[in-house]
Amino acid sequence: MIKKIIKFSLFLVIIAITLIVYLSFFGVSTKRLNNQIKSEVLNINKSVNLELKSVKLLLNPLNLTINVKIFEPKILINNNKLELEYIKTNI
Repeated sequence: MIKKIIKFSLFLVIIAITLIVYLSFFGVSTKRLNNQIKSEVLNINKSVNLELKSVKLLLNPLNLTINVKIFEPKILINNNKLELEYIKTNI
């Protein structure tokens, strides 16, 4: 019985480590956060408009943070267009 508990615990630890490594290097790409990011920016400044392609969430286990990286955003401020490679922030 104890051997089964040890094997199961070892299996869970290996799965958790694999998941942490995957989320640290590859992360999760999503488009679901685009609307939330746009609405928060509009709440801060009404003259700013964003066009977002994709958002990537990366885990940083050493600092216990999540890195949010927005790829190829287009920022429109008073009809002036600003194109960036990416925007990166920590949560």
